[in-house]
Amino acid sequence: MKQLSHRRHLTAVIRGLIVIYYGLGAWKFCELAITSGWPPVQAAVSAVVFFAVTTLAAFGLLKCGDYYRAWSSWVPRLPHISLRTISSQGWHWRLPSWVMALALALFLQTTASSQGTFATFTVIDVPGALYTFTYGINNAGAIVGSYYDAARIEHAFTRSGQIYQTIDIPGNIGTTCHNSSLGEAATAINNSGQIAGDYARYNPPVAPGTCISGSFTVEGFLFANGQPVELNNITGDANVAPNAINDAGVIVGSYDVFVNRIRVTHAFILKGSAYTTIDPPGASQAWATGINNAGQIVGYYNDISGNIHGFFLSGGTYTFIDFPGATGSQFVGINNSGVAVGNYFAGDGPWTVFVVDTNAPQSPNAFQSFANSGGVFLTASAINDAGQIVGTDADQNGGYHGFIATVSKPNLASPTNLRAAQIGTDGTQIQLTWDYGSDPIDGFKLERQTPQERITNTWESISTNSSVGTPGHWNAVDTTASSFAAYNYRVRAYHGSTDSDESNEAACFQLQLRTIHNNLQMLATFQPDTVSLSAAASAFGFTHFNWISFLTYAKIDPTCVLGIGPGCLKAANGALFPFPPPPLIDPPYPDGWSYLPADALPYYWNEQAGFDPTYSLTAHETPTLAPTTLDFNDLPVVPWWVPSDHYEYSTHLVGITVPFGSAQPQYKTLASFVWSTNFSAASGGIMEYRISNLVPPDNPGSGSIFNTQRITPDELPASIRSALTSSGASGISTAPKVDKDAPSTAAFLSGVQSANGWYVGPVTVTLIATDIDGPADIAATSYRLDGGAVVAYTAPFTVSGVGTHTIVFGSVDQALNAENPLPSQTFTIVAKLPTILCTGCYFLINGIRATMAFNVGVLGSGSTFSYNYRTATQMVQFVSITTSQIALNGNTAIFSGQGKLNGLAGYSFTVTATDGGTAGSGLDSVSMSITGPNNYSYSVTASVGGGDIVVHQ
Repeated sequence: MKQLSHRRHLTAVIRGLIVIYYGLGAWKFCELAITSGWPPVQAAVSAVVFFAVTTLAAFGLLKCGDYYRAWSSWVPRLPHISLRTISSQGWHWRLPSWVMALALALFLQTTASSQGTFATFTVIDVPGALYTFTYGINNAGAIVGSYYDAARIEHAFTRSGQIYQTIDIPGNIGTTCHNSSLGEAATAINNSGQIAGDYARYNPPVAPGTCISGSFTVEGFLFANGQPVELNNITGDANVAPNAINDAGVIVGSYDVFVNRIRVTHAFILKGSAYTTIDPPGASQAWATGINNAGQIVGYYNDISGNIHGFFLSGGTYTFIDFPGATGSQFVGINNSGVAVGNYFAGDGPWTVFVVDTNAPQSPNAFQSFANSGGVFLTASAINDAGQIVGTDADQNGGYHGFIATVSKPNLASPTNLRAAQIGTDGTQIQLTWDYGSDPIDGFKLERQTPQERITNTWESISTNSSVGTPGHWNAVDTTASSFAAYNYRVRAYHGSTDSDESNEAACFQLQLRTIHNNLQMLATFQPDTVSLSAAASAFGFTHFNWISFLTYAKIDPTCVLGIGPGCLKAANGALFPFPPPPLIDPPYPDGWSYLPADALPYYWNEQAGFDPTYSLTAHETPTLAPTTLDFNDLPVVPWWVPSDHYEYSTHLVGITVPFGSAQPQYKTLASFVWSTNFSAASGGIMEYRISNLVPPDNPGSGSIFNTQRITPDELPASIRSALTSSGASGISTAPKVDKDAPSTAAFLSGVQSANGWYVGPVTVTLIATDIDGPADIAATSYRLDGGAVVAYTAPFTVSGVGTHTIVFGSVDQALNAENPLPSQTFTIVAKLPTILCTGCYFLINGIRATMAFNVGVLGSGSTFSYNYRTATQMVQFVSITTSQIALNGNTAIFSGQGKLNGLAGYSFTVTATDGGTAGSGLDSVSMSITGPNNYSYSVTASVGGGDIVVHQ
């Protein structure tokens, strides 16, 4: 209580001193106002108001915010005539500085605290100046403003680095009277170095250093190339104050005129010599204070109640933006990113600096405010693209300083664990997933680059909607990718105008997967861009691309262990094949293929220098073999080296990081897929069909490639990941796998198959389920025939009824991952074979007889077709080996297959035969074509001159 009573006595003493202090201030204000052109009555009444509100505030009867509003609502704004200017004239020195400090401390004891601090804050004082004010800054960091010299005359200045330069208009030296002055101020600077500002012109002119005896107007000026140019006055007698200038030289500011002896201020934009008033709707007074290169304008205005609000003008549309919870807000600058800086006060608090992104002012935490430097108040004036702010800092001793501060941007975390994966079937959709924490953000920005763009370090923005899956995990789909092209991605979080750092980069190397030759041969095509493969590889830090493939499942005969035992197959030379159990590299090395002793590397395309170029990667990249494309082409058969029901493979596109011919492979997996086959024939495999990839198998067989699926290396079981690492792969995860992969099931039908894919007689159905984690992971397979009950599959079953049948089937694994959707297959059983015959058929080609015969009813080798035609220069003798397709439509049949031409295999045929009438009617017709190696092609269409074509079911 004693201490409190002492403080009250001290407070009473200080408040008494303040009454005297503000009484002197009111007298000085009245004198300054009259000499500045104010009507004497208005000046005197204003001085009384000034004295009243400051005295009430000193005794705690009027709070700080109320004090400001009472004062600002009475006194019209004049450039350089304000409370700040009055206090800068030096009359406060009559009281000791400690009294002023204590008085201000008591006066501002209820001031609210700000929300944040600047990242950097530097005071700017012109050397030798009493006071310094900074008003403008460009992207080079050049600053403009004004300062008062020892004679209390105001000058315009620029600051570049630490070099200050006064830029007074020649012949316009400021005047002084009773320690008050009006001179020049540089208020804005653009990136071209053009400087805008204003100065006081007295009429009639007065001698430098004399007391002001006449009226004056405030005129705008523009410094360009070191030469001042006076801006034309908007009305001839208005006070014109430029506040900002953009790189196009467009200026915004304010002008005021007397209306019924009351000064009214308007906002303007000046383009060339044309002024346009841009007061916001409902404004009683307005000030335009900032403009960027997009022509976006900010400022503030008074409404009819005298309240202060910020405005944003873009494309002719006004947006009114106030700091949340503020009593008054004003914008004073805007940069080219749309970030605006301003000042606000709330309740009884002081003016406080804030920034806001005008692109998203309603987003969470869009506004950011800053504490002052410990002085009486801090106000901002402008902001550049780097987020540097300049303004005025008023200290506790009545001094004024310029400042430059850096906005402390929100420290947004970067997205992590970005991944890109090919989805869909047409190669135009890429799934992106990433992780992000709980920072408040407005969204994400995604960018991508092609290999060509990666070479030039170019990124393109993509527009896609991001959605959250589980908390913290995000995803998006790029649906604008070029078909099967390769892309590299990165993502950033953003909040207002603040972006996080980029995430990790994630590349997607898309593969086109398909099967050829009636689903017997696996074909994967990689074409990353229009640039060459070597250029694309180099862009991603590789020497070249290649393939590596693993046999991941084969039913090994238990009597064959490491190549020893009766269950092992033998090579042509009688040696046992020393194949360990899968997973193992395919083709296996160092034995198993005739060329492998020359290729100690596990890659699909041979890389050994000096080896047969037929198998070399470099030969595959020659211009005649599409240097922008790399193919994987494999036709394995079951069984060819160990008995099995089917084989399973995992194949990987890889980027090689070591030179050709290195004995120690080093690579990175780029894209992966798994596939299976149960094709059974006498020959096949990459050894047999690598040179001529498009040549179909010589001998017929059963089965096909099935259950092809794209995967990531992380989805592979530990055994295959270990095999990849052992063979030279880098970056393969060793973390335990969480099984989320459902099995895949395929159905295989066997029976006598005829035209249109129909079966004649009973059909045997075999279901084969595969899983990335191997057959042991499959818990159960079941099926339902023609909508009947669900049956557990344990062995092949037979369907024999004539008609159309549908089986629905699927599998589930040990982790209860179930196949979804369930696959199905529909087939038709008929009672008898169709009749498609041609006996004794011939026709003439250029007068020479060509003969043809066929008897077609079933697929495979049970159907026959032959054709013979010979001249002195040409011989065409064709015999079918197998028929792979039969189609029947009324009296017309189409069938095709493979065979031998002049005793050589590798040729295909297609025949269209029409039964037009009875034998000898001349209405039967036939069309036939034969194609084969080296672009061989032969075709003929004719009416049958002899014999008879018969077609019917």
